[in-house]
Amino acid sequence: MAKVGATQGYFLAGEDQRIEKSVTINSPANTPIHINLYIVLPGINKTVKKSVPAIQSGPDYTATFDLNNVLHSELIAYLEEKEQFAFPGDPDAPIVDRSDLMLQFYTDHSYTYMDANNEVAETDPTDNSEDVRHYALQGGLSRVMTAYLHSEGLEFDAWLKKDSNKWFSWMPDKLPVHAAQPVRLWFLNSSILDSLHLKTNVFFTDGTSVSDVDRAVVNKGEGLFEVACGPQELRLVTIDISKRVTKYQVWLENTDGSVKTMLRTFVIDQATYERNDLLFFRSSLGVHEVLWCNGRRKEQLDIDQDESIRPLTTPSLTKGTTRSGRGETKQDFDMNTGFYPKHLRHYLMDFVAAGEAVLPVGFFMLPVIIGKGKYPFGEDGEDLFSLAFKMKVAHTERHYSQLPDVPSPWGDFNSDFNEDFF
Repeated sequence: MAKVGATQGYFLAGEDQRIEKSVTINSPANTPIHINLYIVLPGINKTVKKSVPAIQSGPDYTATFDLNNVLHSELIAYLEEKEQFAFPGDPDAPIVDRSDLMLQFYTDHSYTYMDANNEVAETDPTDNSEDVRHYALQGGLSRVMTAYLHSEGLEFDAWLKKDSNKWFSWMPDKLPVHAAQPVRLWFLNSSILDSLHLKTNVFFTDGTSVSDVDRAVVNKGEGLFEVACGPQELRLVTIDISKRVTKYQVWLENTDGSVKTMLRTFVIDQATYERNDLLFFRSSLGVHEVLWCNGRRKEQLDIDQDESIRPLTTPSLTKGTTRSGRGETKQDFDMNTGFYPKHLRHYLMDFVAAGEAVLPVGFFMLPVIIGKGKYPFGEDGEDLFSLAFKMKVAHTERHYSQLPDVPSPWGDFNSDFNEDFF
């Protein structure tokens, strides 16, 4: 594996990413035909070459390359067997180094020309293996989301390419959460730190509070970090078992006490709901966040059966001339998030656009598809907002398996749900 230097930047592989390379030619004999870009992926020991015709501008020849097509396809394949998030969260280690979700790369370039023998030749590529390092993440921002960020005073490109003391998350502040649900925040850091400390402020219903509680330390300060910060994942109830927590704040600090992220406040909803569904979804930043849905849920089964006409060879009271084969069952849901403050609409837009999500059932993870369609996102004058959406399980169940001897890809079957998360 090639050696690499300091981190230069982070890229969302789902966005338009272009890079320009130029060469200066002092001799007409070496006039470039093409400029070649080598995208070096040391983490998977692979190099991808792209060639673009050179365009002359004075003594320089330039070419512009489209990076995102290469990065996106390679990253999808790279992440195929990676665990995308930790579940359940470990209270003893709530900060998890997830640099394995990023694909490291750097670029070299060369050019081809016609040599003195009128044959195609290529210069030696540059060598940036020890100087330049980039990382690609599986994400991409729509123009609508980019425009919204600009309206909020956020320059996302600058946010990605340098430390900005922001969580790598669209999750809004003062998010209502269930007392037992998991919560995920992410932190992207490009500077070298001694360590990261997860800090909390905890507020109780009687008006008292406990401040600056050190909940976890990780002794690596560069990369992408997943922070499990649900009320149970942080063991907030153990701080003072005689009191009830009403809200809490989390942030990250360096060893010297310098604050690395803004405070993020979570308000614990003490109400009781019939439904408490959790959905892990991949945000447009390429990391998984958690949406709590406490609205009403309607479940539907779509059963498809093959029918055939068979003559009765013997009289029967239990069989007809129309017979049914083995049925396939598809499970659909009409979901509702429950009421959220109206300013969370933009966060829920990101959820609907994700297309896929994961529904925990006990400790079994069930993949689901978010239905397409037109979704109303509130009206002017409303203080609260509720999102209704359609969802279906990403598996088709057959009533009787035609391949009974094939082992389950999920290991031993969990025959009951006595360990449901809620």
